[in-house]
Order: sequence, then structure tokens, then C-alpha cells
Amino acid sequence: MEHGGKPFGGEESDKEDEEGDAAARQIGQAAEQGAGDKFGRPLDGAGKRLPDCLIIGARKGGTRALITFLAMHPKLVTTGDEVQFFNNNESYAKGMSWYIEQMPESRPDQVLIEKTAEYFHVLWVPERVKEMNPDIKILLVIRDPFIRMVSDYNFLRRFAASNIVDGYDFPELKYTIEELALDNATGNINKAYGGLHRSKYYKFFGNWLKHFPREQIHIINGDRLASENPSYELTKVEQFLGVDSYFNEDFFYKDEEKGFYCITDIGCLGKEKGHKQPDFNPEFVKKVRSFLRPMNLLFYNQAGYDFNWE
Repeated sequence: MEHGGKPFGGEESDKEDEEGDAAARQIGQAAEQGAGDKFGRPLDGAGKRLPDCLIIGARKGGTRALITFLAMHPKLVTTGDEVQFFNNNESYAKGMSWYIEQMPESRPDQVLIEKTAEYFHVLWVPERVKEMNPDIKILLVIRDPFIRMVSDYNFLRRFAASNIVDGYDFPELKYTIEELALDNATGNINKAYGGLHRSKYYKFFGNWLKHFPREQIHIINGDRLASENPSYELTKVEQFLGVDSYFNEDFFYKDEEKGFYCITDIGCLGKEKGHKQPDFNPEFVKKVRSFLRPMNLLFYNQAGYDFNWE
């Protein structure tokens, strides 16, 4: 299920992200009601077009938080649901005209951003994106690969409990993450586990670097985005996209009870955000982190930055 069909991480996966997400609902309310753009201004010269920028993943790395925050910027226009175009052969066969129709209206002076987290993980996506626009700007959100794996498992477990997908039986409903990530017979790493595979960032990033220069891809530290004031990472995104500075520390406050930052004028993201990680057997954590460590080093070299994961 890693690279075929309609991956789990698209429109369905966003349902739980959007449930109770007051921030995302309020940020686009004016546009949905036909009052103008997301700030109620007339859409002079606006229209539908191809995006200027893609948020490509990684899944459960912080992409929903990023696009929700970016939607507040007056010079940025963002999509709502994930479009799932370049990774989904059925959608891709509908052509660019269909893709454009999925975009919100934007003005020429605004940067249009589309987010589909699964783009990062699917082999054929970079080539298709390059065919559309070789100069497109790309945002990649990554976080500690062990924590991402656990978050991905928890998400799939919640998703599977309330959704039926024809032809696919979710192992997350039957097994613990320890049982999936380790071989039951030997106790060694189960290299076939999809959740672990998605945390091998160097494989996916290397595929993107075959088609796009490093300077065309900006990497957002999802751990910092979640644990520190988001304005620090958002300021770097503004510089990368070439838009005026808009975000500052006062846009956000830390909810001490929830343990993460919220939007000052709107509130916190949905109830599915900010899950506390469970306590694991230290030996399990050690095995997985030891397995991922050499791959993390390869990714550091590709990215040109040491993320200092354990």
C-alpha cells in the first residue's frame, strides 16, 4: 500500500484533522460565503490557476498545522482538502484542467499553495510535478522519524476504527506498534512495516532531489513548529516564498494544559492535535532508533542540516 492506488493520507485522512479545527474553519469562512478573499477583500483580477508552491509531506510531520498557519497570511492562498492529484493515477488522468478546478481563486500578487502530504512518499510524483512546473517552490515538513512513526500508527488506528476501505485490512487495529515494527519470531526490526518505511526520509528526499535542486525545497522542522513559537519557522517560509513578513511571536500563545502553541485570535487546532506519546519499552525505542540512525545521517547530508534526532 506504500506507493499504489489511493494512499491513506488524502481527503479521508483530513477528516479527523479538520474535526473540531476551529482555526481552519474560521480562516476561509469569508471566501466560502462569497464575501471576497479570506479577509473579505474583493477578488479583483483573481482566478483559478496552477499552484506556485506545494507542501509535500511528510505524513504526520506537521503539514496540517503549517498550512493552517500559512492561510492567515494575506499574500498566501491555500487549498482546503488535500487534492491527491500527482500521486493518484485516477485523478491524474483527469488532466491539469481538473487540477486547476480544485484550486481556490487567487490574485496574481498572491502565492497559491497546495498541500498533499502523500506527495513526499510516492515514487512517481516528483517527475509529474516537474512536468507541470520545473520552477515550483516546495515545502517539506519533517519531524523526529521515531515520533512520526508513532503518530502515523496512532492516526491509522483512529482512522481504521471509523472508516472502511475496500480491499484493505488495517493491521493497526489488530497489533500494537511494537508487534508491527519488530519481527515476532526474532525480535529484530521488521523492515517491511510501512510506518517505519515512511520514516526513511533519505529515500524519499533523494528521489525529489533527482528532479529538483536543493535550493528549490525548503525544509520545515516539524519538531520546532510544534514545540516552539511557530513564528520562528513561519518567518523562514515567508523568506523562501518571497512574501512580506507577517507573522510574529504575538500571533501565537502556548496553551500550558495542551502543551503546544495556539493561534492568539482564534484558538487551538483540532482535538486530534497534540497527542501525548505513550511510554514504550526502552529496548524497543533503542532498536528502532538504532535502525533509523544511519538513514537519518544520510538525510542530514542531503538537507545540509543536522536535526539532532536521537
